[in-house]
Amino acid sequence: MIFEIISTIDLLNTTSGIYIGQTVNYRDIIIQQYLGIEYGRIKKRFDRAEPIIQENNTIINATSFGPVCKPTISSCTINRDKYPLTTSCSVNYGIFSITSSPNEQCLFLNVFIPIINNDNNTNQRKKPIFMWIHGGSAQVGTGNVFDGTILAAVGNIIVVTFNFRLNLFGFLSSGDERLEGNLGLYDQSMVLNWIYENGDVLGGDIERITVGGHSAGAPHAYYLAKSPFNQGRIRRLILQSGCPFNIWSHIKADQAIERFNVVVNDNQCGMMLTFEEKLQCLRDKDYDLIAEYDHHTYASSNHTNVVINGNYMNEFREVLDSNDTLVDIDILIGSNDDEGAYVAIVPILIEQSNQEYITLHNVNFTEISLKFLAAMLPDKTCLYEKALELYHINIIPDDCSQSSDCYCSLFYNYSRLVSDILFYNDYYRFLIQRIQYSNKTFIYEYSYRTSQEHPTPCNDYLYRNNLVGHFAELEYTWGTPLLFEKTNYTNNLIPLINYIPYEINLFDNYTNEQIEFSELIIEQWSNFIKYGQPNSTKFENQWLPIINISNGLIMHLKMNESQMKQFEIPSNVQFWMNTCSIIENHMINNLNDQASFDEISIPICVCTNMFRSFNRRFIQHGLLFCTSALGTGYIGQYILKKNKLNAASPTLHKPEIWLDDFPTREVQIDKMSKEFEYDIVVIGGGATGCGVAVDAASRGLKVALVEKFDFGSGTSSRSTKLIHGGVRYLQKAIMHLDREQYHMVKEALYERGNLLKIAPHLSYPLPIMLPVYKWYLLPYYYAGIKAYDFVSGRQLLRWSYVISKTKALELFPMLKKEKLVGAIVYYDGQHNDARMNISLAFTAARMGANIANHCAAIEFLHEDIKVDNIYGQPETKKIIRGVKCFDRYENKLFTIRTKCVVNATGPYTDTVRQLDDPSLPQICQPSAGVHIVLPDYYSPQDMGLLDPNTSDGRVIFFLPWQKHTMAGTTDTPCEITDYPSPSTEDVDFILGEVRHYLSSDVQVRHGDVLSAWAGIRPLVLNPNKKDTQSIARNHIIHVSDSGLVTIGGGKWTTYRQMAEETVDRCIETSNLKPKNDCVTKGLILDGGEKWTPTSYIRLVQDYGLDTEVAIHLSNTYGDQASKVADLSSLTGKRWPVVGRRLHEEFPYIEAEISYAIKEYARTAVDILARRTRLSFLNVIAADEALPGIIQVMAKELKWNEKKQKEEIDRAKNFLLHEMGLNLKRDMHRDVPINFTRDEMSYYLKYFRQIDVKNKGFVTMTDLKRHLQTLNTDISDDEFRILIGEIDQNQNGIIETEEFLQLMSAIKSGSLSTSHFAKAARLDKIKKTNPSPERSGGGI
Repeated sequence: MIFEIISTIDLLNTTSGIYIGQTVNYRDIIIQQYLGIEYGRIKKRFDRAEPIIQENNTIINATSFGPVCKPTISSCTINRDKYPLTTSCSVNYGIFSITSSPNEQCLFLNVFIPIINNDNNTNQRKKPIFMWIHGGSAQVGTGNVFDGTILAAVGNIIVVTFNFRLNLFGFLSSGDERLEGNLGLYDQSMVLNWIYENGDVLGGDIERITVGGHSAGAPHAYYLAKSPFNQGRIRRLILQSGCPFNIWSHIKADQAIERFNVVVNDNQCGMMLTFEEKLQCLRDKDYDLIAEYDHHTYASSNHTNVVINGNYMNEFREVLDSNDTLVDIDILIGSNDDEGAYVAIVPILIEQSNQEYITLHNVNFTEISLKFLAAMLPDKTCLYEKALELYHINIIPDDCSQSSDCYCSLFYNYSRLVSDILFYNDYYRFLIQRIQYSNKTFIYEYSYRTSQEHPTPCNDYLYRNNLVGHFAELEYTWGTPLLFEKTNYTNNLIPLINYIPYEINLFDNYTNEQIEFSELIIEQWSNFIKYGQPNSTKFENQWLPIINISNGLIMHLKMNESQMKQFEIPSNVQFWMNTCSIIENHMINNLNDQASFDEISIPICVCTNMFRSFNRRFIQHGLLFCTSALGTGYIGQYILKKNKLNAASPTLHKPEIWLDDFPTREVQIDKMSKEFEYDIVVIGGGATGCGVAVDAASRGLKVALVEKFDFGSGTSSRSTKLIHGGVRYLQKAIMHLDREQYHMVKEALYERGNLLKIAPHLSYPLPIMLPVYKWYLLPYYYAGIKAYDFVSGRQLLRWSYVISKTKALELFPMLKKEKLVGAIVYYDGQHNDARMNISLAFTAARMGANIANHCAAIEFLHEDIKVDNIYGQPETKKIIRGVKCFDRYENKLFTIRTKCVVNATGPYTDTVRQLDDPSLPQICQPSAGVHIVLPDYYSPQDMGLLDPNTSDGRVIFFLPWQKHTMAGTTDTPCEITDYPSPSTEDVDFILGEVRHYLSSDVQVRHGDVLSAWAGIRPLVLNPNKKDTQSIARNHIIHVSDSGLVTIGGGKWTTYRQMAEETVDRCIETSNLKPKNDCVTKGLILDGGEKWTPTSYIRLVQDYGLDTEVAIHLSNTYGDQASKVADLSSLTGKRWPVVGRRLHEEFPYIEAEISYAIKEYARTAVDILARRTRLSFLNVIAADEALPGIIQVMAKELKWNEKKQKEEIDRAKNFLLHEMGLNLKRDMHRDVPINFTRDEMSYYLKYFRQIDVKNKGFVTMTDLKRHLQTLNTDISDDEFRILIGEIDQNQNGIIETEEFLQLMSAIKSGSLSTSHFAKAARLDKIKKTNPSPERSGGGI
């Protein structure tokens, strides 16, 4: 026999017990086998297992396999005629037919330890450990009986096989309706712990643990490595014929919970209300009392991935989304090239209506293909019909189920369809992220078939057509062909495993070549496990890891002729890269699943709007019907997921080049002037320009950027602070069937998810409430917001939901309650726009880009070249070869040579275009948007408000931001200016809309406006639309005859996509040579890599900063906050120790000025507006902080008195005109003096008390003397504030009119609070009933 049992006396003393095993001999190699070691005990069927702990010195027999987990009912009944099952209803799993008895207590492992007879010094080295996670579709718990003898012997590695819970019950552990938790993962982690704790006993090297998985086991292995249970212990991964990504989850999640409810009802637990109560009810029942049901069949990779993706343990979400967990792990991944290149997996059949299980001969492949496509690629509906034709699934003969060839060809084509979609959706992105941030990744494919390809009726079909099946690699890896070596063959092969072949003639099963190929695979895989390099002595080619997608190499495995091949995107996958111009639903509107419902949601909403012109009763019924349709399909997901953060952005990664620090501004400009030639020069340092610089630098291009003012000084710092797709744009897309608007929203929602991930310290999800005051509008708005959810797709932050009037007032207490029906809450993102812009700029700088602010591009340098015209005749053409710039801070000219220039100047788009060619037409229509800031009591700190229907049809947002309340925006055509200013009319309009939605208890006063600003949006002009509200903020890329690449329009949220397209155009038009393709999806911005929500605590503990200051620094600078703290000066107080504030009401500190100067801040406005947000939050506070800012900057930058005065004047002018300080003053001056006779008498009498000499005006001395008589203790600083409040014309005296105007402003609300009124102890005039004569009621 091949395995000759030698002895049974070897003892293994482990943490779980002392085991006696047996030693067998294979090819003169002794293998110590310890079989059936129980590693966990399941005390409750629906709960985590408990690890086995050694309690005494009892020796436990470990010479036979333990029981397998209870097999599926389906495998015992439906498939009895197809598979050679035994009377014990054993599980057949490809290579092995298991006769072990099934059991619920099935957590057992096996250990195979090789010992070479003639040991030498090399063999004394601790051996690497290979932990194997089995796969399985509709079978459970078979891993316990994988025999690792041959793999351990030939590979000289320690092999551990085990079983774990893989059925539906394995996924219900956390007691959460989102179906979080995976008992199978806990089982696997217990095995990993066991291996780690007993490594020395096994003679294993715990620094070299490899985890492998095949088919459904691949995602298990992948997510075990990514989970917190890994703790850095897994060194390598082998992922065979399985896709470790987002499969099936959104298809199966709702069905899984339905199955759970079936189990609940079958076991008398249905009376329980909550998920937790139902689960506890099941846990409390004995094993034997659990009602049997076909829910056991609901197993395998379906639910593996249901739980792993999206519904996976919420507590581990951050860890699973992080790349760091796999940074140091080598990965070997591949598959056969027949089943699906690189990504093969046996597709799980999607259930048809009213059927619990579908036998293989009863499948409508057209229907399940459409369902699969609808779930995985909902935006590709236009391709479905062509895809069915491409994969030959469109025409199915009526008698196909009677023909093995017909059925099997369909099944195989469906398998290829699934693999191609997985490649398109996930695999390509997975490789990109691996290349960017992680250790070696080796890719292989093979086309070497075996005798036993797959346990289905299609095995013969595969054999006849020379196709490789799903289990081929499994047989080669575990050495099944070696069992049939003709020199060793006997009829009594193995006492431990009964191999049941599919072919009658055993000797025809495997050729000598196949046996040798199995040895080759084991050699390569074991070398990877041992050394991280899957090489073999049988071929000369060095197997290289893939390091670049564009020219990456993979290994095509063959016997004695394995060869490196170019990594290629399969041709069928390229088909799926086509895009649809519109959402279509005609392909799947007859399917009864959630995926099809998603597709028809938008047409339903369109229908809703069409009925608005009908009578109210018809509207009510129509809208109710529409909403019922929406609600029926979506209420389950709403209940399950309404509070779940789902945003599925690309995997995070760092760039290849990342400087620890960046050069000074002066060094940057010097480099620009001396560099021989750049690939790209970007003009404009806003979000788009800096995004272009980041994209270009990340591709290895040489890039420079110049900005006329400061980074983000224009529109990019004056936005609504939202990262959003645009609810109103989606509304227009639906109402007008505007595909352009729709795609803009969809693109923006994708980018929203990405931005929230790459800058977590600067951005976050924000709930926004839409109050509804007419009941029939509730379903209308709900349908629209649901459409917004649907379009978000995988980038959904949290599900929107409807709340009652009571709940709305609880969440937003200052809301007007009269006639309030209810409200809808949806989610968008919010960020600190100016700091995000600066973070982009210095991300580019850290990647090697040269950037400089306060440098204006004043002239293009052209060069004449000879080209052929369309007639083939030579002519001269002028192209841009450089940019002449002016350093506005140093007053110096310099020139930058370049191959390509990008114009990313926002509102100045046409100005720069016409600098190149004055004849070019305008493509940009500027529009001014005004915002105001109010005190924090105007809104809750964690809930925004949307006014969807203002008096002029626009949308107003009312949002918490930086502990204040921001409201806006307007949308008014304007002229281009360097100094946009808010108008009184715009401020009045916003206040009026705010007043419309707030309770009458809240007096909306002009005096509460803390600041106001205007931003100029670079809207793209469409000549067919007259008003700017109808202009979508789409972007346009234009290349002039001279090569100037202009990116115009767009919005903050889509800056990355705009930058990607712009750089692509630059590469195309200027023939640039990037080192790699675009990698900015998931590229972490400066400050975001190591930041966590609790990072501020270290700042408090390490530096002695005030908590409020520490939170501000952490949420502004991310993981760079400690550099700011290092610059902090002592406060002179017991606490805080450091961090002297610029203004006592705000957390900004002096150290930020020093750090801002390091980040190229060169004016006081840079500090007030962008490095801090002081001028945006409170213009008066900014004015008060200005002298201190000037003092610090003067010291750092060595300013003389003249320069200091220039900066003070410039800053004051900025605050006065651009931040709304003039509006506040005008509010006081323009308020009419409107008093009753009693009020006028009172105030004049009071004024004369101060003006003791009856001069008609009051001097500062008069006022000080008066305050002293009142015993009012007031400091010099407070007195200056007080004087500034009264002395409107700033002539040093207070005139009677000024005094009365101040009192009138207080009365009217134009001035919210008055320092003077408090200090002078002015009483409010009590309102008295007018005399009959005054009231008109006299005789």
